Amino acid sequence: MITVGIPTHARPDLLDRCLKSLAAQRIEGFDAEVIVGIDGADTGEVACAERWSCEALPVRAIPGDHAGPAATRNRIIDAARGETLLLLNDDVEAAPGLLTAHHEAQRELSERGRVAMVLGSAPWAIVEPDRVLDRLTRETSLIFFYDQMTGAGARDPDHDWGWRHAWTLNLSLPMRCIAEAGGFCESMRRPVYEDIELAFRVRARFGAPTLYRPSARVTHHHRYEPVALLAREYVLGHQSRRLAQVAPECARELFRESPLDERVVQAAWRRVGGEREEAAGAVEAFIAHAHEPASSVDAEGLRIRYEKYVRCRSYLRAMGLADAGLGRECAPPIPWLTELEACAMAH
Repeated sequence: MITVGIPTHARPDLLDRCLKSLAAQRIEGFDAEVIVGIDGADTGEVACAERWSCEALPVRAIPGDHAGPAATRNRIIDAARGETLLLLNDDVEAAPGLLTAHHEAQRELSERGRVAMVLGSAPWAIVEPDRVLDRLTRETSLIFFYDQMTGAGARDPDHDWGWRHAWTLNLSLPMRCIAEAGGFCESMRRPVYEDIELAFRVRARFGAPTLYRPSARVTHHHRYEPVALLAREYVLGHQSRRLAQVAPECARELFRESPLDERVVQAAWRRVGGEREEAAGAVEAFIAHAHEPASSVDAEGLRIRYEKYVRCRSYLRAMGLADAGLGRECAPPIPWLTELEACAMAH
């Protein structure tokens, strides 16, 4: 049996589309179930589960305290009956054959005596009017690294893309691996790093590679706005220190320098103070370019805009790390970013 686990928080409309697409799957030769983990109060998720549950694919919704996606996934795991767990985001829409593709991939690996994390494809939904930011999201490593999963590696089904690619928006793995690795780390409450931290432990314990199966496809319905995207970079910087506290080996391999190292934190603070004016200009320019029509730039223009974004990203991550080093709560600089957005749109 394959268990589909979907953590969700106050997004019943997105969940409804996801469950509708799963209900349309053809399930032959294997059993499947869907468990929706509600992270907090029920805002319509139970009704969604009841609406799309059927004999071929039963759907259960499990309410729980608002404790973050890691704890919510662990509740799903505790309730699951499948030998394979397929983790999905609530904002994805399953393509026909998604469950079969994951089931067949894991069955074939089991027959070969192998254990692996199987990553499916997740192209971004295109929303009109299409903007430069939307193209950056789809065609570069702005969020994920699907754009790098090409060439000889993509042609080799046994190529290991590494635990950093084990994103839980469309990922399957044997249930026993999760149990023996200890499940998701619940002290990492923010939806950053908690998925690849588990992947790091699964890799270390079982030698499990991350394999890519593009035929296991979902469409990702998540359109980022510039301020939200930039605020996410601050959170990634802030939570890097939390990752280093709970999983120091994972953090060292991911960052090369420990976010707990006082020299690293002091360097972040110096950068925050010394580069603020330059960073503000870069952020303002990025926001202005983000709203341009997608067709207004060619591949080279897109590359240039991505490189400019990398500078903004680096600064905001330093800001988050510096705040974490002082023990400050994770509070993205939304007013500052919103002010810069207003300036960018006024020009």
